[in-house]
Amino acid sequence: MLSAFAKEFIRKGHTVSVITTDALDERRNPVLYEEHKNIRIYRFKLFSNILAYKTKFFYVPDLFRQTKHILDTADCVLFSDVRSILSWQIFDYLSKKGIRYGVFAFGQIPHGSGWKSWIKKVFDALWVRRFITNASWCFAQTKHEQDMFHLYFHKKLSDIYLSLLPIDRLRKQGGSSIHFSQYGINKQDFVVLFVGRFHILKGVDTLLKACIPLLYKNSKVKLVLIGRDDGILDDLRRMVPDDLKKSILFPGAVYGNTVSLWYKRAQCFAFTPRFYEETSTAALEALSYGCPVVTVPQSDIPFLMEYNAGVIVPNTIPAIRKAVWDVCIHSTMMEPNAQKLITDHYNAKKVASRLLSILQLV
Repeated sequence: MLSAFAKEFIRKGHTVSVITTDALDERRNPVLYEEHKNIRIYRFKLFSNILAYKTKFFYVPDLFRQTKHILDTADCVLFSDVRSILSWQIFDYLSKKGIRYGVFAFGQIPHGSGWKSWIKKVFDALWVRRFITNASWCFAQTKHEQDMFHLYFHKKLSDIYLSLLPIDRLRKQGGSSIHFSQYGINKQDFVVLFVGRFHILKGVDTLLKACIPLLYKNSKVKLVLIGRDDGILDDLRRMVPDDLKKSILFPGAVYGNTVSLWYKRAQCFAFTPRFYEETSTAALEALSYGCPVVTVPQSDIPFLMEYNAGVIVPNTIPAIRKAVWDVCIHSTMMEPNAQKLITDHYNAKKVASRLLSILQLV
């Protein structure tokens, strides 16, 4: 998301530098510095790429010394993580130098459960509360996330700004349905779409349970679940009744133009996470193609219902089932509303301009 902001900042005459690590996947990125569309990207070597990949332990030895020359020239610094070790390594220096900084939460504030929650609580006590308290600005995607900043870190509500996720451009409708014949999808079918990771927290099983009776009720309804496996794909496949295997489809991990075709084809995008994730980027992408959205309070989309571009319902199977069917049968009417919502509130240029105004860099 910060990359979309960066593009607009540069368009308005600002210089943008990105501090990150050399983590790629199991490998390291060999390119430690590059300029991409006038964005200066600095990658610093991790202590252990294996630890970063397997345990999310991102630590760069002597990061402060290596980045001091970048920080000293900054008008402000924006952090994209609440509990990053990289943030811990440099934020004290910013405070001492009087360099203003802001923090984007991106759904990361709640502690969750299990042993990771205890690590987060320790981090909060040691330095995160101070990091948040000293921030000039905190940015939240939703009203719920604003409340979380206040509840967890006692941040003044006046210093917590609503900053919607930016979408680069409005998508054009079109595309051929011939692509979908291999999946048994006809022009008359209603396609209910999910795009994301197959993880227990994403609530894909809840969506599946909600949709199965719809598929029995109307053979024109197809449920398409797109994403990479994060531990539950086999369980999801086992949940599919034998007589519905042609109506519940798993195309795999799909990206780029291919996933765009699915967004264009769907009558309803549905996302029902168990855990508060705030706004779903995939849901906004769907809206940009004119696909209305069914979501739950755990993944709120500001202005969605005001624009009649979708619905936010209680995270229960009956409520989700009814909402999915209602959106499917009214999707044609809701399509222009979905694109207007993105144009009015999530257009990258507008979101970035508002952010620059808050940062007083206009």
